Amino acid sequence: MYEDDGESLGYRTGQFARTLLTCETVGKTVKLIIDGRKGSYAGMPASRDFSVTIHLPAQPKTVTLDGVAVLDYQWDDKTSVATIHVPACGTTAKVLTCERGQ
Repeated sequence: MYEDDGESLGYRTGQFARTLLTCETVGKTVKLIIDGRKGSYAGMPASRDFSVTIHLPAQPKTVTLDGVAVLDYQWDDKTSVATIHVPACGTTAKVLTCERGQ
């Protein structure tokens, strides 16, 4: 993900930030890694919240964020989509894991 102040030409002189997002599936586990943000620009917030949408064949058996169980997520049976709030993403990586039930 790329971001800058959206107003100036500061990006031309390196005033921007990037966050690498990586998603991988191994067996019944889907893992999303939100790397720590690299770079900066004027007015950049210290952190960002993400709303993650993951399409799965069935409701996840477990959802964890950095190894801690996430119980407050939304599951839509009709579309087979889990929507998970990931708060305070900044310079430290976050790892979201969904273990499929079927």
